[in-house]
Amino acid sequence: MLSSSDGDEQVLILTKSRGASIHDMVLLAVDADEVVVARLSGHLDALIAKAMDEASPEARTACAGPFRSRTESGR
Repeated sequence: MLSSSDGDEQVLILTKSRGASIHDMVLLAVDADEVVVARLSGHLDALIAKAMDEASPEARTACAGPFRSRTESGR
């Protein structure tokens, strides 16, 4: 689970893995005007890797921390 908030915006990401791969993900984004729920299924590791490759260096650094600590700790 990854949770983030900025002012009145909140984002919650829940993942389900099989082995070391992420296969299911639910994203919940809430702000003052709308609620967005997205469910993704499949081989999401490739999708996440592509998004990280295309992100700015600042975004990669900010996002890599939570994922790196999870994989390094073996959780």
